[in-house]
Amino acid sequence: MGIIKEYLGLFKKGIENPFKILEGIINNTRLELGSLPEDEFNEIVRRRVICENCPFMSKNAEKDPLQNYKTDRLDAHCSKCFCNINLKTASLESNCGLEAWNKEHPEHYINLKWHKYDKKNTR
Repeated sequence: MGIIKEYLGLFKKGIENPFKILEGIINNTRLELGSLPEDEFNEIVRRRVICENCPFMSKNAEKDPLQNYKTDRLDAHCSKCFCNINLKTASLESNCGLEAWNKEHPEHYINLKWHKYDKKNTR
């Protein structure tokens, strides 16, 4: 498909969700610096474990002949919503990217793996 073409395809999606992407960048950076509150850190790690084991994670989807998924991207991403896993899981205001897939493919609905983080229910 070509790596440049794949990344350019993400541009439109990025313009539609700039605040969630920015939140993901900020939280991912805070995670790497060790400055996230413990509950947010735990939520991001929980989401990443789910995505790591999800059949739609790019590395898993590429190995599955039934999915026939091919990519030139080097980052770990969802083969359904195409989001970068580190940024998507760090955007605590976001639902699993399958939400976007379900909107475009209602006849092939897939249950979300995780939902928007509700901080008030963790206290």
